[in-house]
Amino acid sequence: MWQSRRKQAPAPLDMATVAGDLSVPVQLAEQWPQIAATCRPYLQITAQAGKTALDAGKFGGYPCIPKDYAYPTDAQGEYLFPLAQFNFAQMPLLPGYPADGLLQFYVSPDTLLIDYDDVPPPATVKIIYFTPEQVREPLQDFSFLHDLMQDELRPVIAPQVLTFVRQDDYMGIGDHHTPGGAFDADEFCNQYLPQKEQLLEFIHEQFFKQGHKMGGYASFIDEDPRAWEPAMKGYVPLFQMVPQEGATPDDGVRQFFIHPDDLAARDFSRVVYHWDAW
Repeated sequence: MWQSRRKQAPAPLDMATVAGDLSVPVQLAEQWPQIAATCRPYLQITAQAGKTALDAGKFGGYPCIPKDYAYPTDAQGEYLFPLAQFNFAQMPLLPGYPADGLLQFYVSPDTLLIDYDDVPPPATVKIIYFTPEQVREPLQDFSFLHDLMQDELRPVIAPQVLTFVRQDDYMGIGDHHTPGGAFDADEFCNQYLPQKEQLLEFIHEQFFKQGHKMGGYASFIDEDPRAWEPAMKGYVPLFQMVPQEGATPDDGVRQFFIHPDDLAARDFSRVVYHWDAW
């Protein structure tokens, strides 16, 4: 009598410890010296709705700017939306980044009007850095922003409080500037066909770090713009913001790139804004 056979689940991958408490499949462990060379630190950012202090790290909410500072506007004089603010004194240290001061990101509320991948950035995008001394006497009255903060196209629906955890990024899947070239997970796993699907699942779950982040590798829906944009040669990820249900529109990933020399000089005038649309 013929009986159907149930498809057996694949055997678990054999694991090996490669760094600290990090365990990876033995296939990856054999390549670990090359993979370890791609390590880049980053800050994992978690955003939650809540009341935000003026000088705190936040998405949305009023920024901390000097009281005599002209609020950022576009070429038509329209106020730009305060997308994000980071207070480095309240964050874990990240190599190459300031140890203190405020870094702020402003964009037009209508993302459809923004030109992308421009160096320097268009007037619809501005990134500003203030030293602690510059914001000792911050602006307190933001009544002039009332309509902007209620705009139906605003990129942050309600202010979000930020928390940070320092992590390590590996491989840079899809990142054009990964040391040794972008890691081709499919090509690598083709060497181990019986375990290919399991290996791919592990790699994408453990090493394709998406989400809000500062530093590390960018994660792309489409192609890395640095692969075809000469003006972005040598640029590295500065900050990445992903859609968040109930907090931001589901319209793609916002990414900002900077040249390491500019980051070292605290010069954010040539940051590139890239909108990685769905």
